[in-house]
Amino acid sequence: MLFFAVAGIFTVMCYNVLCDKYATRQMYGYCPSWALEWDYRKKGILDEIRHYAADIISLQEVETDQFYNFFLPELKHDGYDGIFSPKSRAKTMAENDRKYVDGCAIFYRTAKFSLIKEHLVEFNQLAMANAEGSDNMLNRVMPKDNIGLAALLRTKEAAWDNATSAKSPRRSRLPLSSLYKSQFVDRRSVPHIKASLVHAGEEEEEEEEEEDRY
Repeated sequence: MLFFAVAGIFTVMCYNVLCDKYATRQMYGYCPSWALEWDYRKKGILDEIRHYAADIISLQEVETDQFYNFFLPELKHDGYDGIFSPKSRAKTMAENDRKYVDGCAIFYRTAKFSLIKEHLVEFNQLAMANAEGSDNMLNRVMPKDNIGLAALLRTKEAAWDNATSAKSPRRSRLPLSSLYKSQFVDRRSVPHIKASLVHAGEEEEEEEEEEDRY
Protein backbone atom coordinates (compact mmCIF):
# COMPACT_ATOMS: atom_id res chain seq x y z
CA MET A 1 0.00 0.00 0.00
CA LEU A 2 1.20 3.50 -0.83
CA PHE A 3 0.04 6.50 1.13
CA PHE A 4 1.42 9.96 0.47
CA ALA A 5 0.60 13.67 0.44
CA VAL A 6 1.01 16.11 -2.43
CA ALA A 7 2.06 19.65 -1.57
CA GLY A 8 -0.14 19.62 1.52
CA ILE A 9 -3.24 20.07 -0.65
CA PHE A 10 -4.70 16.57 -0.56
CA THR A 11 -3.85 13.04 0.51
CA VAL A 12 -3.90 9.92 -1.65
CA MET A 13 -4.23 6.27 -0.67
CA CYS A 14 -3.37 3.44 -3.07
CA TYR A 15 -4.51 -0.09 -2.20
CA ASN A 16 -4.65 -3.43 -4.03
CA VAL A 17 -7.55 -5.13 -2.26
CA LEU A 18 -6.84 -8.59 -3.76
CA CYS A 19 -9.93 -9.80 -5.61
CA ASP A 20 -11.58 -12.79 -3.96
CA LYS A 21 -10.85 -15.15 -6.87
CA TYR A 22 -7.11 -14.46 -6.55
CA ALA A 23 -7.00 -15.12 -2.79
CA THR A 24 -6.46 -18.88 -3.05
CA ARG A 25 -4.70 -21.37 -0.82
CA GLN A 26 -2.47 -22.23 -3.75
CA MET A 27 -1.18 -18.65 -3.88
CA TYR A 28 -1.22 -17.94 -0.14
CA GLY A 29 -0.59 -21.30 1.49
CA TYR A 30 0.91 -19.62 4.56
CA CYS A 31 -2.40 -17.89 5.31
CA PRO A 32 -5.29 -19.68 7.09
CA SER A 33 -8.38 -20.21 4.96
CA TRP A 34 -10.62 -18.10 7.19
CA ALA A 35 -8.32 -15.11 6.74
CA LEU A 36 -8.59 -15.38 2.95
CA GLU A 37 -12.38 -15.26 2.95
CA TRP A 38 -13.65 -12.03 1.39
CA ASP A 39 -16.34 -11.49 4.03
CA TYR A 40 -13.56 -11.36 6.62
CA ARG A 41 -11.05 -9.33 4.60
CA LYS A 42 -13.42 -6.68 3.32
CA LYS A 43 -14.18 -5.45 6.85
CA GLY A 44 -10.49 -4.99 7.58
CA ILE A 45 -9.94 -3.23 4.25
CA LEU A 46 -12.78 -0.81 4.92
CA ASP A 47 -11.53 -0.16 8.46
CA GLU A 48 -8.07 0.68 7.10
CA ILE A 49 -9.48 2.98 4.43
CA ARG A 50 -11.48 4.81 7.08
CA HIS A 51 -8.48 4.98 9.39
CA TYR A 52 -6.37 6.87 6.85
CA ALA A 53 -9.33 8.94 5.59
CA ALA A 54 -7.49 10.03 2.44
CA ASP A 55 -8.98 12.62 0.11
CA ILE A 56 -8.49 10.33 -2.91
CA ILE A 57 -8.56 6.53 -2.75
CA SER A 58 -7.16 4.43 -5.58
CA LEU A 59 -8.12 0.74 -5.48
CA GLN A 60 -7.03 -2.12 -7.72
CA GLU A 61 -8.46 -5.64 -8.14
CA VAL A 62 -11.92 -4.52 -7.09
CA GLU A 63 -14.64 -6.98 -8.10
CA THR A 64 -17.44 -5.30 -10.06
CA ASP A 65 -20.16 -6.50 -7.69
CA GLN A 66 -18.16 -5.42 -4.65
CA PHE A 67 -17.68 -1.91 -6.04
CA TYR A 68 -21.40 -1.31 -6.53
CA ASN A 69 -22.74 -3.22 -3.54
CA PHE A 70 -20.03 -2.71 -0.92
CA PHE A 71 -17.35 -0.07 -1.49
CA LEU A 72 -19.47 2.61 -3.16
CA PRO A 73 -22.40 2.60 -0.69
CA GLU A 74 -20.10 2.32 2.33
CA LEU A 75 -17.80 5.14 1.23
CA LYS A 76 -20.70 7.37 0.21
CA HIS A 77 -21.63 7.38 3.90
CA ASP A 78 -18.16 8.83 4.53
CA GLY A 79 -18.52 11.64 1.99
CA TYR A 80 -16.95 10.03 -1.08
CA ASP A 81 -18.11 9.35 -4.60
CA GLY A 82 -16.35 7.04 -7.01
CA ILE A 83 -15.83 5.73 -10.52
CA PHE A 84 -15.02 2.21 -11.65
CA SER A 85 -14.17 0.18 -14.71
CA PRO A 86 -13.78 -3.60 -14.99
CA LYS A 87 -11.07 -5.23 -17.06
CA SER A 88 -11.70 -5.53 -20.79
CA ARG A 89 -12.90 -9.14 -20.69
CA ALA A 90 -16.16 -7.99 -19.07
CA LYS A 91 -17.40 -6.81 -22.47
CA THR A 92 -17.51 -10.36 -23.79
CA MET A 93 -19.14 -11.99 -20.77
CA ALA A 94 -22.72 -12.69 -19.75
CA GLU A 95 -24.19 -10.25 -17.24
CA ASN A 96 -24.14 -12.75 -14.39
CA ASP A 97 -20.44 -13.51 -14.96
CA ARG A 98 -19.49 -9.88 -15.54
CA LYS A 99 -20.07 -8.95 -11.91
CA TYR A 100 -17.11 -11.11 -10.84
CA VAL A 101 -14.60 -9.35 -13.12
CA ASP A 102 -12.16 -7.13 -11.22
CA GLY A 103 -11.01 -3.67 -12.20
CA CYS A 104 -9.88 -0.25 -10.98
CA ALA A 105 -11.74 2.22 -8.78
CA ILE A 106 -11.11 5.84 -7.82
CA PHE A 107 -12.93 7.46 -4.91
CA TYR A 108 -12.76 11.16 -4.11
CA ARG A 109 -14.01 13.30 -1.26
CA THR A 110 -16.93 15.29 -2.65
CA ALA A 111 -16.33 18.18 -0.26
CA LYS A 112 -12.98 18.81 -1.96
CA PHE A 113 -13.43 17.59 -5.54
CA SER A 114 -15.90 17.48 -8.38
CA LEU A 115 -15.51 15.06 -11.27
CA ILE A 116 -14.95 16.78 -14.61
CA LYS A 117 -14.03 13.82 -16.77
CA GLU A 118 -13.18 10.13 -16.59
CA HIS A 119 -11.32 8.02 -19.12
CA LEU A 120 -10.64 4.32 -19.58
CA VAL A 121 -7.42 3.11 -21.19
CA GLU A 122 -7.41 -0.48 -22.44
CA PHE A 123 -3.77 -1.44 -22.82
CA ASN A 124 -4.40 -4.11 -25.46
CA GLN A 125 -6.19 -1.54 -27.63
CA LEU A 126 -3.38 0.92 -27.00
CA ALA A 127 -0.90 -1.72 -28.15
CA MET A 128 -2.81 -2.26 -31.39
CA ALA A 129 -2.77 1.45 -32.12
CA ASN A 130 0.98 1.71 -31.50
CA ALA A 131 2.24 -1.70 -32.66
CA GLU A 132 3.83 -0.35 -35.85
CA GLY A 133 4.07 -3.82 -37.36
CA SER A 134 5.44 -5.53 -34.28
CA ASP A 135 3.64 -8.89 -34.34
CA ASN A 136 5.76 -10.12 -31.43
CA MET A 137 4.57 -7.29 -29.22
CA LEU A 138 0.94 -7.85 -30.18
CA ASN A 139 1.19 -11.57 -29.46
CA ARG A 140 2.38 -10.76 -25.95
CA VAL A 141 -0.05 -7.98 -25.14
CA MET A 142 -3.33 -9.02 -26.76
CA PRO A 143 -4.05 -11.98 -24.43
CA LYS A 144 -3.98 -9.54 -21.51
CA ASP A 145 -6.85 -7.24 -20.60
CA ASN A 146 -5.14 -4.78 -18.28
CA ILE A 147 -6.65 -1.33 -17.96
CA GLY A 148 -5.95 2.14 -16.66
CA LEU A 149 -8.64 4.38 -15.20
CA ALA A 150 -8.17 8.14 -15.17
CA ALA A 151 -10.14 10.88 -13.46
CA LEU A 152 -9.91 14.63 -13.89
CA LEU A 153 -11.11 16.31 -10.70
CA ARG A 154 -11.63 20.00 -10.16
CA THR A 155 -9.86 21.43 -7.14
CA LYS A 156 -6.89 23.76 -6.69
CA GLU A 157 -4.52 21.72 -8.88
CA ALA A 158 -5.07 18.02 -9.56
CA ALA A 159 -5.43 15.26 -12.11
CA TRP A 160 -4.30 11.64 -11.80
CA ASP A 161 -4.69 8.15 -13.09
CA ASN A 162 -4.97 4.68 -11.61
CA ALA A 163 -3.44 1.79 -13.52
CA THR A 164 -2.86 -1.87 -12.99
CA SER A 165 -0.56 -3.90 -15.24
CA ALA A 166 1.45 -7.09 -15.13
CA LYS A 167 5.05 -7.58 -16.26
CA SER A 168 5.52 -11.00 -17.77
CA PRO A 169 8.12 -12.77 -19.90
CA ARG A 170 5.28 -13.23 -22.38
CA ARG A 171 4.24 -9.60 -22.44
CA SER A 172 6.05 -6.54 -23.73
CA ARG A 173 5.97 -3.39 -21.66
CA LEU A 174 3.59 -0.54 -22.23
CA PRO A 175 5.13 2.51 -20.55
CA LEU A 176 2.76 4.83 -18.75
CA SER A 177 4.01 7.58 -21.04
CA SER A 178 1.92 5.86 -23.73
CA LEU A 179 -1.12 6.21 -21.51
CA TYR A 180 -0.48 9.92 -21.12
CA LYS A 181 -0.28 10.27 -24.91
CA SER A 182 -4.01 9.63 -24.94
CA GLN A 183 -4.17 13.35 -24.08
CA PHE A 184 -6.72 12.68 -21.39
CA VAL A 185 -5.72 15.96 -19.81
CA ASP A 186 -5.88 18.35 -22.76
CA ARG A 187 -5.27 21.83 -21.44
CA ARG A 188 -6.71 23.34 -24.60
CA SER A 189 -10.04 21.55 -24.07
CA VAL A 190 -10.15 22.39 -20.37
CA PRO A 191 -9.11 26.05 -20.20
CA HIS A 192 -8.37 27.88 -16.96
CA ILE A 193 -7.32 24.62 -15.26
CA LYS A 194 -3.73 24.02 -14.18
CA ALA A 195 -3.52 20.24 -13.95
CA SER A 196 -0.95 18.16 -12.09
CA LEU A 197 -0.74 14.42 -12.71
CA VAL A 198 -0.51 11.82 -9.94
CA HIS A 199 -0.04 8.16 -10.84
CA ALA A 200 -1.46 5.74 -8.27
CA GLY A 201 -1.18 2.09 -9.18
CA GLU A 202 0.72 -1.15 -8.88
CA GLU A 203 2.79 -3.45 -11.03
CA GLU A 204 3.05 -7.19 -10.48
CA GLU A 205 6.68 -8.22 -10.75
CA GLU A 206 7.54 -11.52 -12.37
CA GLU A 207 10.89 -13.05 -13.24
CA GLU A 208 12.15 -11.84 -16.59
CA GLU A 209 14.01 -13.81 -19.22
CA GLU A 210 17.03 -12.16 -20.76
CA GLU A 211 15.51 -12.30 -24.24
CA ASP A 212 12.62 -10.13 -23.10
CA ARG A 213 14.76 -7.23 -21.91
CA TYR A 214 15.31 -4.32 -24.22
